[in-house]
Amino acid sequence: MSKRKNHELPQLKEETTEGRVYGVVYHKSFPKGRKRLCRYDTEEARQETDKAYRQFITQWAAGVAGMARHKNQSSYTLDDLALNYLRHAEEVFGKSDFSNYKTAIGMTLSIYSGTLAKDFDIYALKTVQKQFVQKGYARKYCNKLTGFIRAMFKWGRENGLVEQSIAGTLKLASPVHRKAAKDRPPRKPVPDEIVNRTLPVLLPSIKDMVIVQRLTGARPGEICSMKVGEIQTDHPDEIWIYRPTDHKNTWRGHTREIPLWKLAQAILQPRMEGKSLDDSVFSPAEAMQEKWDLDAANRKTKVQPSQQERKEKHTKRPKRKFNRFYSEMAYGKSIKQSIAAANKRLADGEKIPPLDAISNAS
Repeated sequence: MSKRKNHELPQLKEETTEGRVYGVVYHKSFPKGRKRLCRYDTEEARQETDKAYRQFITQWAAGVAGMARHKNQSSYTLDDLALNYLRHAEEVFGKSDFSNYKTAIGMTLSIYSGTLAKDFDIYALKTVQKQFVQKGYARKYCNKLTGFIRAMFKWGRENGLVEQSIAGTLKLASPVHRKAAKDRPPRKPVPDEIVNRTLPVLLPSIKDMVIVQRLTGARPGEICSMKVGEIQTDHPDEIWIYRPTDHKNTWRGHTREIPLWKLAQAILQPRMEGKSLDDSVFSPAEAMQEKWDLDAANRKTKVQPSQQERKEKHTKRPKRKFNRFYSEMAYGKSIKQSIAAANKRLADGEKIPPLDAISNAS
């Protein structure tokens, strides 16, 4: 039998066993590569089998058949439950929550990988809670991750993958109390005085990102992922509207509109010219080119011919490939690096406080 890929539809074929004809579904993902449905030797049996096959294909396409395969198996492990649930969470929840789900479930599997799902009890959950505390997570975050593990078992119960008693028992676990883990102080905005001292030392692209974020109150991720096509420039009130396609509450069905006034428009317009609707407004490749141009302008020694040849060769066939968008981590890292580089040149009384020190002092 020829090999099939997992994403292909399972095929219904006839199979004769001990003189009887059966309808059998073949697919690589099934145990032994096959799944027997019904008799297939009479017209009435064929109709019943075809009906069962159509129902199976509908469930299979919806992702239910793969889970139903394990429903009555005592060997269903925590790894199987986690894999199926993460697929569900990736489709349903936002990026920030999905990242937290991976943290909670990853920590659980680091301790209980290979454990049967039915054997995961309240004592196992409290063990995972202790791991969250030992990692130094804040109390509220520990309880949030614990809630994600409970949600995984609740989902498993709804889909018949775990017993109802297991999901109910996990609710009895007490939350992490204040003596076990500390609460982090609330984060406050960086003072304007420090922002104004920081802006001159940033790369031009990063500087523009900070100013637009400051003017609009947008989240860092929304600035990083800004596309040209997400900005409406023909608003009747001369206000541009930025509608991010993917944001924190997308999975809840909420829309987000961020007004861009004239100061923000003046910064964004030059960066949008000549780009397609799907291009990023703030490109990492453009930012690096700006850095290289600044380095070249500030260079004090003469460029050697060999260096010029390497530069021309690199321009024609660049080895380094840049992402289309900044990540939030790269955005913050660039600011920190610019501050660190500037502080090496500044006197002690003029140094810019690092971002970490500002957050801890706020």
